[in-house]
Amino acid sequence: MQAERLPGGAWPVMVTPFLEDRSIDWTALDALIEWYLAAGVGGLFAVAQTSEMYALSAQERRALAERVVQRVAGRVPVVACGSFGRDFAEQLASVHEMATTGVAAVVAVTSQIAGLGESDAVLGDRLVALAEAARDVALGLYECPLPYKRLLSPELVAELAKTGAFSFYKDTSEQPSAVGAKAAATENSPLGIYNAEMSSLLESLRLGARGFSGNAGNYYPELVQWLCDAGVAGDERAEEVQLGLSVADAVVSSPLYPASAKHFLARQRGLPILPVCRVTNVGLSAHDLRLLEHLHRHMQTIDLPVRLV
Repeated sequence: MQAERLPGGAWPVMVTPFLEDRSIDWTALDALIEWYLAAGVGGLFAVAQTSEMYALSAQERRALAERVVQRVAGRVPVVACGSFGRDFAEQLASVHEMATTGVAAVVAVTSQIAGLGESDAVLGDRLVALAEAARDVALGLYECPLPYKRLLSPELVAELAKTGAFSFYKDTSEQPSAVGAKAAATENSPLGIYNAEMSSLLESLRLGARGFSGNAGNYYPELVQWLCDAGVAGDERAEEVQLGLSVADAVVSSPLYPASAKHFLARQRGLPILPVCRVTNVGLSAHDLRLLEHLHRHMQTIDLPVRLV
């Protein structure tokens, strides 16, 4: 299958709202989706590490992606991870299962496809084989930090781009030069590079990255979307907004994330989300909550180029 080019801009890695009993809160999820869309995002990344995907069952991961796709109803594309399994056969089955939800691309986690001691050649062969075996499915790639972070070389990215099967790539290298090299390697293909690291976003956009897919999308998706658009258009205010978001990232990327994001979404952005997670039972201290409050108050005191929804 020839993948389609996906739009640029902000692609929030979605949090998964839970009820007190830690079952998925579908009503809160619907409200969250509408909030993302009101912010004007380019797309949504459901079933990612932020979504607590490793703490979800296979049935929950599928149901979560399906609900997001149905609620979005074509307003933006949705991608979701779907390469779970102990071997290639299970991973391929996982890809096909996730594809039935209607996502625009099923994202393969690079560190699930090859082990820590296996070579890039092995990883590349398996990803090409995955594309050939799932030829009716558009695919994505995610350098997820768990089970370990597996970064791809620009040369391997170029090889995968030539298949035409890949459309989405979440880069976690935190190196704008690496993002730029991968963007250059995918220039004549559907595959777009989405930077996960906020402080290098503007620079990476100028080097050819298509957008952003990181934690900040769960705090100020409208500002991230504006910066992506402004970076491409050359707006002179982009540098100032980049600086503000870079400094804010010290709070955004708290060790308590995604619980911190859920607190922020509820307290500062007014969403009906409980601060309940499956990946951690640690609560936020008064200090943590004060930092989140001050972050929001600071954003409200500066001259923002967009209205916060």
